[in-house]
Amino acid sequence: MDPLSNMAIFSGSSNPKLAIEICNFLGIRLYDCLLKKFNNGETRVEIGSNENVRGKKCYIIQTCVDPVNDHLMEMLILADALKRASAAEITAVTPSSFYVRQDRKIISGVPITAKLVINLMRAAGIARLITMDLHAAQIQGFSDDPFDNLYASPLLLQYIQESLSPDQLVFVAPDENAVKRARAFAMHFGARLGMTYKFRDNSRPGEIDENDGTTRLVMLIGEDVEEMDVIILDDMIDTGGTMAKSAKVLLSNLNRARSVHAMATHAIFSCNALSKLQEAGVKSVVVTDTMPLDSLPEFVICLKTAPLLGEAIKRVHLDDKLSSLFTVAL
Repeated sequence: MDPLSNMAIFSGSSNPKLAIEICNFLGIRLYDCLLKKFNNGETRVEIGSNENVRGKKCYIIQTCVDPVNDHLMEMLILADALKRASAAEITAVTPSSFYVRQDRKIISGVPITAKLVINLMRAAGIARLITMDLHAAQIQGFSDDPFDNLYASPLLLQYIQESLSPDQLVFVAPDENAVKRARAFAMHFGARLGMTYKFRDNSRPGEIDENDGTTRLVMLIGEDVEEMDVIILDDMIDTGGTMAKSAKVLLSNLNRARSVHAMATHAIFSCNALSKLQEAGVKSVVVTDTMPLDSLPEFVICLKTAPLLGEAIKRVHLDDKLSSLFTVAL
């Protein structure tokens, strides 16, 4: 008997291409479901009339992409439909998970939305979560159910090894939150490490920070980057503003980097992010396909995550260990 015969994979509307690639990797078909909206905007979900999920382990592939709230509700409603159709277990596979940047109270009067979303998933019948490169790893502690956070680092490290010269690299964190990731990559290659940071200096003119409207300057801390290839590392590229400012500093007459490459797992690319990075002199942007990406310019390289996600789903389904997938947990 096929060990995956009891597996049923469904896709939300956020990234169906990735769901199909995961199914192709596993050698199984994608189960059918209807995803539409009523005239008033409410989400309508219906499991395919020819599908039987009774007693099956079901996996929903859905990623956090605009419109975020619509895709979140779609996933929750699909989970409820599967639960009511007597699925044995429901796992949400969210390569880029929902509301992960709202994981703590930074000021009085704000919610912890990441915790709320996990509570909603559990209420909908989702018993397990699989994601990739959480913005804040402690979010795993918000769930009382199994929660596996995969890492894209093996994909990124392989690309660096095959495409760049490791002995000429400097890894740079664009802010203090990304230092741990950049340090791990630098240690892997025995490379140099640096960090750029923004600070306020009213004595000199600087750029207006897009987040708070104050005047900020960017400075490099750490290793000399002159005539070196620099990789700016982060977990996501949203507006690209911080990376673009860092690239300008690294390529300036003061620091004289030979080239600058931007690298991240999640490619949100909002607010003309790619234009900002290109104008700043970034030579290449390396991301993964946790979010749907179409018609990319030549300087953007997109790495496939389906083999990694598919292997994780397979091991979860067979009650096998995931430990070997975390050998390069950065």
